[in-house]
Formats: sequence, C-alpha cells, structure tokens
Amino acid sequence: MKIQSVGIIGYGAFGPLAEKLLKKFAKGLKIKVWGRERALASKKFAQLQEVAKCDVVILAVPIRNYDEVLEMIRPYIRSDTIVVDIATVKSYTQSLVKEKFSTQPRLHIHPMFGPGSFKRTKGSVEGFPIVVTQHTFTIREYRALKKFAKRCGFQIVEMTVDEHDRRISETLFIAHLQSQTLKRSGFLKKTAFDTPSVRLMKEAAEIVSSDTELFRDVVHYNKYCRDAMIHWQEAQSFIWKLLIEAK
Repeated sequence: MKIQSVGIIGYGAFGPLAEKLLKKFAKGLKIKVWGRERALASKKFAQLQEVAKCDVVILAVPIRNYDEVLEMIRPYIRSDTIVVDIATVKSYTQSLVKEKFSTQPRLHIHPMFGPGSFKRTKGSVEGFPIVVTQHTFTIREYRALKKFAKRCGFQIVEMTVDEHDRRISETLFIAHLQSQTLKRSGFLKKTAFDTPSVRLMKEAAEIVSSDTELFRDVVHYNKYCRDAMIHWQEAQSFIWKLLIEAK
C-alpha cells in the first residue's frame, strides 16, 4: 500500500485540519484539495476530477452531502483509490459508500476531535481517539496503518458501526445538546467569578457550540439520538420537579 497523494474533498471545518495533520505527520505526500468555496484567500483548489484520482480520497463533507459528492466523484475515481469516510454518523455514510463503491478499498473512521480541540491542545494530538468501524485492508496493511497512527500519538479504538452510533448519541450528541442550550440561554458568557469547574464547562461547550450544521446532521442521521433526547428531557423534568418540590 504505497501512498503518494491524498485528496481532500470538502474544506469546511475538518478539511483544513486534515490538511494540517497530513503536512505534519506525512511529509512528502502530494495533497490536493477541492471545496465548493473557491474564494478562500490564498487557497488554490484543484479540480474535482484531479482530487478524485489521488491514491487516497478523504471525504470531509457534511453528512447531508455524502450522497451527492459520491455521485460527483464516481466517474473520476480510480479502482485502487482508498476512500476514507470520516463522518460523525457511521451507519448512514458507511452503508452509502459501501453501496456506491462496493469494490473500492475503503476505510471508515471517526476522528473524535476537531479544530477546536486541536487548537486547545496547541497542535498536540497525543491521546486523540480515532474510531475505526470498518476497513477493507489486509491484516498486514491494517497493522501498518495502526502502527503509524499510534506513532503520531492517536489512540485507535475499534467498534461496530451500531455501537459507535449508539455511543455517539450518549456522549457527543449530549455534549452538543447541552452546549447549544447554554449558547441559546446566554449562559456561555464568561464572568470574573466563574469557578475553575464552570470555566472548564464553558470552554468545553464553546468547542462544539459553533457546529450547528453537524449537530443537526447527527440528530437527523443517527437513529439513537431521538431516544437520547427523550431520556435527557425526562431527566431534566425529574430534576426540575425535585427542585420545585424541595422544602
């Protein structure tokens, strides 16, 4: 598995971070980027067909655009190009990629971090988890990939697609739910008398509160989120009732 070029399709939130990480840990690789927004200052985008012909293609597009983008790259992608699905909701995108590129080498992962957490650690990825739900590599190729990721500092976590989506609904989704609620209420504003724990809570909430589109996609495409939201509302109602009835 000799990789000389990587194409990044999508240059929104995660695309620029993927480019930074590749330049940091895989020096010498040819990196080509395609994004819908071509007016970014000092950024030269390649043509979609050029990016799709790279040895590896990373799909860094919103979940809602996966179907459309896969159809767009289908006429250009090489038969040996590795398609990397990095979406937050794995059941939907994994099934979609498998359906449209059944014979294509594939890697389905979820990097459990983003630009906010990367900035907060000042560029360190030590201990950052990457969930792997499926791949089509040989045992030898996969071991080499895991070894490289661990050498960079990432923590590889393996689980089924169903377990991943269920856990996401109980962790990341709840964090987004709480953060969006705090943002809407106006309570995210920092004050001079915030305790250390309150400061940490607000900092964590700020990291994900801006990802409104991702939050909506997770709710729409992850079947477990509705149950998680109902459970959250029931817990809030219970606490509210407990406080009201307190004497």
